Amino acid sequence: MSRVCLVTCDTGLLGTSFRETVKKENVDFIENENEIIVNSNDSNVIKKYIFLSSKICDLRNFNDAEIFFKNNKITDIIHFTAYTDNLNTNINNNLEFVIKNLEINLNIIKLCHKYTIARGFFALPICVFPEKFNSPLAEDSIHEELCHLSNEGYSVSKRVLELMVRFYREKYNYEWVCIIPTNIYGKYDNFNLENSHIIPYIIHKMYLAKVHNINVKLMSDGTTANHFIYNSDVCKILYYILNTYYSEHLTIIKDDTFNIIFSTNIPSNELTIKELANKIKHYLGFNNEILFDTREESVIHKKTCNNKLMKILDMSFVFTNIDKG
Repeated sequence: MSRVCLVTCDTGLLGTSFRETVKKENVDFIENENEIIVNSNDSNVIKKYIFLSSKICDLRNFNDAEIFFKNNKITDIIHFTAYTDNLNTNINNNLEFVIKNLEINLNIIKLCHKYTIARGFFALPICVFPEKFNSPLAEDSIHEELCHLSNEGYSVSKRVLELMVRFYREKYNYEWVCIIPTNIYGKYDNFNLENSHIIPYIIHKMYLAKVHNINVKLMSDGTTANHFIYNSDVCKILYYILNTYYSEHLTIIKDDTFNIIFSTNIPSNELTIKELANKIKHYLGFNNEILFDTREESVIHKKTCNNKLMKILDMSFVFTNIDKG
C-alpha cells in the first residue's frame, strides 16, 4: 500500500512551510487544493500528502474526524494543529486552552490507533518544559516540575499529548515521535501584534516605530534568552526522516530516540531579547531607541537545549543562521 501522510494544519508557520518543502524536494508532483501527489519510483517514500484545515474537518468533533480518517487511507501523520493564541490570551483562558487542545489531541491519538497509523510526529511547544530546570533542556525532563503559569492550560494539554503518544507507543510498538522545536520563526509567520511570536512581534513593532519616527517599547527586560530555529529547517528535517531516512532504514526511529528537541547546532542562534532586538534594528535600519518594559516580564529566562537531533540527521544538513533567516 502506498504511503499517505496527513499533515494537520494546512496553513501558518509550519503547515504552509511543509507544503513548500514537499514541492521543493520533488520535481514530479500534482498539487490540488488540499493535497500533493508525488510521482516517484521509490516505493518507500510518501506518495500523497493531505493538508488538513479546520474548514475540511474540525478535529474536536470525533465523528467528523473519524469520517475523514476512514475515507483517506492514512499511513503516516504530522500533527501540528493546536488551539493557541498570544500570551495574555493564554493566561486569561487556561480552561478553554486545556479543554480544546485535549479534545483535539485525544481524537487524533484514538483515530491514529483505530486506523493503525504506525508512523508519526506530534509537535509539542517548548513551553512544556518546567519553569525551573537545569540547563541544557533535555527531553526526559518534561514532567519533572510545574510548567510556567503564564501558559499552564496549553502546556499541560501538550504534556498529556506526550504521555498518550508514549503510552500507545509502548503498548502497540508504534513509531510515534514527539518533536519539540525551540522558538520557530520564518516565512509565513504571523505578524499580528495581538498574537504573534517574539520575532515577528518585534519586527512589526519596530517597523511601526520607524514609520512614525518614535522609540519602540518591548514587553521584556531584554534578558530572556531563547534558541531560534527557522521554520523551513524544521520541515526539511521532518521530510528527510519520513522519506530519505525511512527508505534507508525502514524506520523513522534511531537508537530508541522518541522525544526530540529540534534545536540548531549554531551557538549564535541563541539570543537574548535585547540581542535579537538590536539585530532586527540593524536589518530594519531603525535609528531610534529600544525601550524595555520590565513590568510586563513574565517568561522563563534562558532555555539552552541539548542537540540530540544531530545524531539523527545526515551530517551534511546545514541549519539556517539567524542572520540569513
